[in-house]
Amino acid sequence: PDIGQIIPKSEFRNPNSEFRYRAPEKLPSESERRVVISAATTVDSKILTAEVSLTLKPAPLAQVQLQPKSVTLRAGDTQQFHLTAADAFGNPTEVTSQWQLSKPLGSLSKRQPDAVTYTAKEAGAVELSVVVAGTSDTANPIRATANIVVQPNEPISLRIEPPSAVIASGENREFHVIGIDDYDNEIDGLNLDWHIDGDAEVGSLQPIADNPASQIFSAAAVGDISIIAKFQSISAQAEVSVIHGELSSLRILLVAKLVSEEEWKNGRMEGWKDENHNPSGVSTTSFQLISGGKYIFRAIGQDEHKNEFSPPVHWTLTGDIGKIETDADNSSLVLYQATFVGEGRLLATAGRISAEAAIEVTPLSKKIGKQGGRLDSPANTSLSIPPNALTGETEISIAIIHPLITDMPDSSSETFFVDHFNFRPRGLIFKKPAQLSISYEDAINRANSGRDTTVDETKLSLYFWDSFQEKWIRAGGKVDTMKKTVAASVNHLAPYTIMESKTKPSKQKKLDISDIKLTPSVFYAPETNRLTIEYNLVVGSAEQAEVTVKIYDILGRMIATPLTSAPRYPGRNAEQWDGVDKDDKRVRNGRYIVVIIAKDGSNTVAKKKLLVVFK
Repeated sequence: PDIGQIIPKSEFRNPNSEFRYRAPEKLPSESERRVVISAATTVDSKILTAEVSLTLKPAPLAQVQLQPKSVTLRAGDTQQFHLTAADAFGNPTEVTSQWQLSKPLGSLSKRQPDAVTYTAKEAGAVELSVVVAGTSDTANPIRATANIVVQPNEPISLRIEPPSAVIASGENREFHVIGIDDYDNEIDGLNLDWHIDGDAEVGSLQPIADNPASQIFSAAAVGDISIIAKFQSISAQAEVSVIHGELSSLRILLVAKLVSEEEWKNGRMEGWKDENHNPSGVSTTSFQLISGGKYIFRAIGQDEHKNEFSPPVHWTLTGDIGKIETDADNSSLVLYQATFVGEGRLLATAGRISAEAAIEVTPLSKKIGKQGGRLDSPANTSLSIPPNALTGETEISIAIIHPLITDMPDSSSETFFVDHFNFRPRGLIFKKPAQLSISYEDAINRANSGRDTTVDETKLSLYFWDSFQEKWIRAGGKVDTMKKTVAASVNHLAPYTIMESKTKPSKQKKLDISDIKLTPSVFYAPETNRLTIEYNLVVGSAEQAEVTVKIYDILGRMIATPLTSAPRYPGRNAEQWDGVDKDDKRVRNGRYIVVIIAKDGSNTVAKKKLLVVFK
């Protein structure tokens, strides 16, 4: 085709035979880029021709362009970028290209010299660049770029921060929600619906201006709730526990009455050993408690928002009314063992906050009449009074008292000690014997916990305190090693306890009464004193004998029966008489005969002792 120019060169030696071809600036299409130059001349009337074939090519690479130059995509979208390369005259040029991303955000595929496909994934801004070199000139590459902005796609899930929190009452905490798309891109600023699932008293939510993706939770009452944020059909929730704030007040609560040692140690009473449980016990500033009872108190604290909790406290007991034992696992709990009758105070201290309660320890008392009755002390001591043992309604009481003199010649054990119980009215003589039972379980546990200490339970006996002699008198009794009790029938009220006797049993096998002792030897002032009748009892093959004590005047008339057919066990026994005859009148001065009768099956034995009464 007629493309380009043929330019003669005048400077050539033979201008008619030499010329220059100038290619066009704008090249034709690929199919038309082959150019044939023909030359003709006449020699001897002949026309001679010659031709040369040329192929036109673009000039060296001079410019490149990448389209589109900038684009905004959503995660998951794809975009194809096209490269245009040309020489200085705009003719397309074949090139080699290297595609790359400035950050690892997304991926490139379908790489070609003049095109590439970009897939958006991670949100952010990234630059796509291509380094282009001409196929005939690789020494001078040209670089082209395009800017890509990737935005998150629609959220498929939500994340709330923090996902869980423990907040003190009165404090505030901000919760923020972020959306997550398929490519884990975070989406902020979502317009959410917020609400609380649970007790509304626990706290409330407040929006933050210009930030719908965040809200402020204000903690109030102790409890657990869920904060839920919802966007369209997806939601997220945070678990929140509101705990008590700083201690502002303290009170003392009685949570359990008359518990056993086992219940205290093993925590078997439901609820009171649960630190997060506040039982509905008795809350007051004063308590009237029974001697011998074990009681559990809890210190309950409150913060400024009236939330209750059990803080660690230090307990103090004032007054000689018992002892306390703080729970090893939860110092807000204390076991109080009421002992001696009187008044005192229980103090709970937590830092600078304290509370106190007045405690009055009283005896266990009950009015019992002719019909009889029973008293059961919380210290596992019981007194059963049969019908017609009393002449009229009488108030009977039991209380633990301070230890009396214990240096008895026939009693030994420094570690074995049973509480001393005072029975009132002291000196009361029953018309019929009452049944007394005292437990020694706590004492045996204390004794056995000591080193090299053993107690022969079979040698335990009841003892009563003789105020005239100021000594303990053995009253005998039956030992129950399973129940850990000693029981005996008694004909009078006095302080009682259990001791281990070292008196050796008699080797005699025949029913017998011996070694009768009357104290005082001259029975004076029976209005205040009591006659103690001691004797040694030997039984045959039977376990016990029935003993009756009668008082006769010098003429042989029976005037009183202090004891009637009461079971008595081998060994030293003792009864008391108040100097009152069968008509409830004080006997006159004079000489009397004390007769002790013992029956063992078909065997009967009687012994007597002279008594002088001098009022």
